[in-house]
Amino acid sequence: MFGDGSHIIYVNGKYRGNDEIGKLMHDFSCTNPDDMNYEALAKKARYYKQDAKGMTVMCKIMEDMKKEAAHKAEQNKAKKLRFI
Repeated sequence: MFGDGSHIIYVNGKYRGNDEIGKLMHDFSCTNPDDMNYEALAKKARYYKQDAKGMTVMCKIMEDMKKEAAHKAEQNKAKKLRFI
């Protein structure tokens, strides 16, 4: 218990049972939205993978993540150099 009402559920991502969790795990690893079980997830995947606006949004997100990772790497490098 976390005391804040939250719960963490661990799921084996390789699980492919014929139940809701198995279908969801399939969808999470699916590259083609047309092969997904859940339409809400497929719709979002289509937007980010196939729609011009969605692809632009995703490219911006990925570029921001790349810049953040590079910035953190530089910070870690600077910290290590101070201790040498």
